[in-house]
Amino acid sequence: MDARDRYFLEVLEGHDKRFIIPVYQRNYDWKKEHCETLFDDIVNVISSKKDYFIGSLVLIYDSQDEFLIIDGQQRITTISLLLLSMCNYLKKSSNKDDLNLRDKMLDYLIDKYADENKKIRLKPIKSDNDAFESLFSDDEENIKRFAGTNIVINYKILCRKLNELLSKNEVGVRELFEAIKRLKIVKIDLKSGEDNP
Repeated sequence: MDARDRYFLEVLEGHDKRFIIPVYQRNYDWKKEHCETLFDDIVNVISSKKDYFIGSLVLIYDSQDEFLIIDGQQRITTISLLLLSMCNYLKKSSNKDDLNLRDKMLDYLIDKYADENKKIRLKPIKSDNDAFESLFSDDEENIKRFAGTNIVINYKILCRKLNELLSKNEVGVRELFEAIKRLKIVKIDLKSGEDNP
């Protein structure tokens, strides 16, 4: 077992990484209040300019490029949803800097060099995965099929919170992304076959 504190996005970066939530884990079940609290905490990081600890992330290195998430799936899923909402917000921009920022953020969500079925880095359990993948398409009808899932509900909550924040013109997407970069975790790596999760 190896435990160390890391910035959250450091864990996600790197082209050949995928994060799998094993089938024995529970579904993504964060509620509105959890998402709003995390969002507000991240906004507070902007003004404090201090690192912010969000808990632990327990991973098992499973294969060449896959990590099983044993603990921390709610946080990694919610922050992925927030990053996706930020990317989709910037998609409408014609500003070159905004589009470059969007590409940087997408690198944490998508491995553009991977095979089609492995492009999205986070793979929730089956019932959540279809909803999560639908958010990466522009197909509103497909997304509506999953409207009752916590994945889509919370994505829409985060989009609303993002739009409310940005409409005040006090901070921008770049500042919010910089705050996400300040999120810290304790990353605990377990060795498959050696450590008992």
